[in-house]
Amino acid sequence: MISHWLICIMILLASIFSAGDVLAADKDLQSHAVIKKLAYKHLKDRIGQTPGRRVSIKIGYLDSRLRLAKCARKDLQAFIPQSINPSRATSVGVRCGGKAPWSIFIPVKTRIYAKALVTKRFLNRGMMLTMRDVILREVDVSKLNQGFFTRRQEVIGKVLRRSLGQHQVIAARDIVMPPLVKRGQHVRIIAKKGSLRVTMVGVAMQPGQLGELILVKNMSSRKKIHAKVLNSKQVLVRL
Repeated sequence: MISHWLICIMILLASIFSAGDVLAADKDLQSHAVIKKLAYKHLKDRIGQTPGRRVSIKIGYLDSRLRLAKCARKDLQAFIPQSINPSRATSVGVRCGGKAPWSIFIPVKTRIYAKALVTKRFLNRGMMLTMRDVILREVDVSKLNQGFFTRRQEVIGKVLRRSLGQHQVIAARDIVMPPLVKRGQHVRIIAKKGSLRVTMVGVAMQPGQLGELILVKNMSSRKKIHAKVLNSKQVLVRL
């Protein structure tokens, strides 16, 4: 009976000392929570605060089996390479410059949200945008390489260069100014050579913006010539 109690006491003492060794070992290891907190703060500071924008940062998982030597706070440093845009970073580095140096990279996911103009419905290529076609919504703008618009005045009256789906962000590449001269429109052709100036009636064979060269047909000679768009009614030919 006595031997049984002795065995139980020995097992209990062994477990206590074992737990003490684990606790002591844990005190010598770097806290994962501190590493993640440092990475979060560094990324948030690098991105900065912009009025009208909301930043969402998610710090990735650190393997619980990862055991790093404890580092003094003054020796801990988070970093993102200067060549990387912080808002597009996929990881943040944390390193220790102490007596037992180490360095790791933590995966991150960053989203930046802002109000941007999007389409209310499907819009076909060549349509001129009106107030009824666009709406301001909060969207993820962190991956928008072509930029976006925030004011309706910037897009109203512009023409779509390609079809856009419902709730699609309108980018600068998607719109153009409407042509000053439309295809099939009658225009006045001004032909110049030195001080000589001759005018004639023509028809635009192509649409054109200010300063563009378009193909026009001389209604008198029926010849087709290239002329520069001066305004919505006149084109210029230099002889």
